[in-house]
Amino acid sequence: MTFSVIVQSPARRDLIRLGDFLVNDNPRAALAAVDAIEAALRSLVTFPERGAEHGYGRRLVIPFGQSGYLADYRIVGVEVHIERVLHMREDR
Repeated sequence: MTFSVIVQSPARRDLIRLGDFLVNDNPRAALAAVDAIEAALRSLVTFPERGAEHGYGRRLVIPFGQSGYLADYRIVGVEVHIERVLHMREDR
């Protein structure tokens, strides 16, 4: 079975913010980071349970560079709702 991945508004804003943070210092790294995040999110289409259970949903660890990113999401029927995307070193 395949699932639909839906990136919620807060997660969309996170992706823009994360890309903007890197783009001034290293545009290539910004593109690579966004590509890595998007590829990881696309992988949830076929394997939505790959993220660890976390709070009310699941959390996917996305390695990148010396740290990486975290995607918080919920599985709702045949949809995967991406709630937030954060850098691992962010205060939250």
